[in-house]
Amino acid sequence: MNNELIRKILQLYRSNKRLQEAFPELKALALKFFGWQTLSEFSLVGQVYFIKFYVDAVTNHDLTRLYSLPVAAWLIYRMGLWLHEQQDNCKNDFYMRFRSVLWSEAHRKELTLSTDWHIAHGTGEKEAIIAKNTNKVDDLVDAFLFRAFPLTLRLVLTTPAMFLLGAKYGFLALATVASYIWQLRRNEPLVSPMHAEFNSDNRKLELFGSELTQNWRPIRAFGIEDYFADRNEQLLRWAAGREHTRHRAWRKIMLKLDIVVITYSAALFGVVINAHASDLGSIALAIAWMQRIYSNFYNLSDFQRSLYHGKHALGELLDIMLTVPTVRQSVDPVWPKEICGQMEFRNLCFGYREESPILSNINLRVEANQIVALIGKTGSGKTTLASLAQREFDPIQGSIMLDGLDLRTLDFRRYRREAIAVVHQHSSLFDDTIANNITISRELTRIEEDLQLACRQAFLEEFLERLPLGLETMIGENGIRLSGGQRQRIAIARALYRKPKILILDEPTSALDPDSQAQVQKAIDELIRRRTCTILIIAHRFSTIENADKIVVLDAGRIVEIGTHEELSRKNGLYSHFKNLEMGGALV
Repeated sequence: MNNELIRKILQLYRSNKRLQEAFPELKALALKFFGWQTLSEFSLVGQVYFIKFYVDAVTNHDLTRLYSLPVAAWLIYRMGLWLHEQQDNCKNDFYMRFRSVLWSEAHRKELTLSTDWHIAHGTGEKEAIIAKNTNKVDDLVDAFLFRAFPLTLRLVLTTPAMFLLGAKYGFLALATVASYIWQLRRNEPLVSPMHAEFNSDNRKLELFGSELTQNWRPIRAFGIEDYFADRNEQLLRWAAGREHTRHRAWRKIMLKLDIVVITYSAALFGVVINAHASDLGSIALAIAWMQRIYSNFYNLSDFQRSLYHGKHALGELLDIMLTVPTVRQSVDPVWPKEICGQMEFRNLCFGYREESPILSNINLRVEANQIVALIGKTGSGKTTLASLAQREFDPIQGSIMLDGLDLRTLDFRRYRREAIAVVHQHSSLFDDTIANNITISRELTRIEEDLQLACRQAFLEEFLERLPLGLETMIGENGIRLSGGQRQRIAIARALYRKPKILILDEPTSALDPDSQAQVQKAIDELIRRRTCTILIIAHRFSTIENADKIVVLDAGRIVEIGTHEELSRKNGLYSHFKNLEMGGALV
């Protein structure tokens, strides 16, 4: 493990309180395991010693020793089993605790990263980086603590023990261990690029496989299952071909390790050629102990392989864990006594790249409980403006004010948890009950009165009455068992259950059929009528926005018109152009 990885591990530990809190427990479990492991290794050395004990007893016709041997052997073997049981229990406890901490913190970090990071990394890539790399790091820790350490301890105990049988046995054992480790070090620069290439190839397979899993519906809809299955097979064959060549080169390198073991195994028999009959016990014990060393060398090379895979995975995981979100909590966040919902965009400019602005010089004031609609061509900046209101991004220039306070100074977590709610064009739902999908917006705190009110406001009651289990109905992955309109109404109920002061409706009806649109439109009209929160509506359909208090027309990232539906309809501007297109059936 190189110095850069160690530096990152220490940096992560110093910056993560949960890891610091978990460390004493993990340390105690590891030390307990090492203690049991040490006792277990002494026991195993003693078990092997019984070979010499037995051979000497047979050679010397020592009946007392022979008759006592079964009892002594049973006792020491039984002790070894008990020690191994304790060791294995500690290992399992440590592994499960470490795994839970690592998985928990990796996914916690993933959820706290800014929107721009999630946009830059697809679902398949995130799955590979978070889930699969976490598994590989688990394997690395398992290899390091529970395979490399016992192996090292075994070598440390067995090699000096060989000197008790004679200097020639001791020096042979030392030479064997030194030669094997030296050859491992020589192999490292040759093997490391192979593992890096294997990881790269495997990542391509994982990403494409994830794309197939995610996009099964359009693939089936277009009848192109065989096309994608063939592409996947070609990719797998390509990877298998590369691995075919790579593995054979790797085996030639590993053969050098095997030659070390074979050479010293033959040397051992050369050492005992001229031994006397009285040394038969020592010879048998030396052979048994050396075979014990040789058999574990393969574990050492396996550990080296795990280390190559694990270092790469650990490096990627640490890079994510140490990524600083571009949108984050203020050093000294503030929170007003009451949120009214007044928003103001002042001289706002934004772009994913500073040289390519998406929004320029946006000045807009939205009063508390006012209904403001955003309309414009695709790419005009409507959704980007709504995303800035959610503080998914921070503006490059200018500011967004909430009740007179800069959004960047507010308590970011409380703002998202308490003040604002969003209904997207394609709302994501959980594979859970309808009730849990609604109450998730308040961390599954179920208040029956509020739940029923949200369902009424979203016009869910008629739909729920047709379901045998009502609110307890399971809806499947992302609501696959529901229609589009039903999913959107659940999403609206989820937003309303939070009782937000600011509600963003991002084209909530654009992907719906006329009947579903009518049902969702009723829910939106009810929200407009009640006026209990500030609402920003992004829409193309004029039926959704004509009752808004203020309509903002965007074009190429700039505000070009502001007014009510009646005011803008009388002008011969962009709004009138959009309206005429819809009336003519060209805008839907």
